[in-house]
Amino acid sequence: MRFEIEDELDKHKTSCVLRPITCPNEGCGDVFSALHVDAHDASCVYKLLPCFLECESSVQRKEMENHCATVCPMKKIKCPYHTVGCPHVMAQGLLESHCTEYVGQHLLETLQHVQNHDVALQAHAQSLLFVEKAVQLAQRSEAVSVGNMNVTVKEQENRVKLLEVEVKKLKENLKATDVSAEVLQLMRELRNLQKQVESLSSSSQSAR
Repeated sequence: MRFEIEDELDKHKTSCVLRPITCPNEGCGDVFSALHVDAHDASCVYKLLPCFLECESSVQRKEMENHCATVCPMKKIKCPYHTVGCPHVMAQGLLESHCTEYVGQHLLETLQHVQNHDVALQAHAQSLLFVEKAVQLAQRSEAVSVGNMNVTVKEQENRVKLLEVEVKKLKENLKATDVSAEVLQLMRELRNLQKQVESLSSSSQSAR
């Protein structure tokens, strides 16, 4: 576009869609043509916006999420006594007045919670006591079983020794070619007892 009069050019400069514009939002400083003012304004992270939760603050677009999630007085929060039973949910800015208004109820709810907690602790302590007694009984039973097994092993070992002595005496009194039925029977009993002793010894070691 050409202008023959300088005044017309000056007038056009103030309305030209391609004239350079500097973003007015504090902290931005971007420069763009007037044609893109609306597009930049819709996305500029430094633009001040009314709080999304409708508190009285104006917040930069880039800080809005953090503002609403943390310091905004309109942020919804649970009463800090909700863990003991208070059901109220309120704007963060009303917390102090809520706690003042419901101080008596909060004290009663806290006391009830403590009492319930004490009852639960007593129940757990009783359960632990029962478990400890059961463990002690099991240990005693195991000790008795192992003790009885040890006694049985010793008795069998003594019987084996006695039989060995008897067999030895009989062998000395008989000729090598004259093996009586009594000697054979004693030898069989000896072998059986030796096997029993070995089995009992293995069981005793495993129990320990």
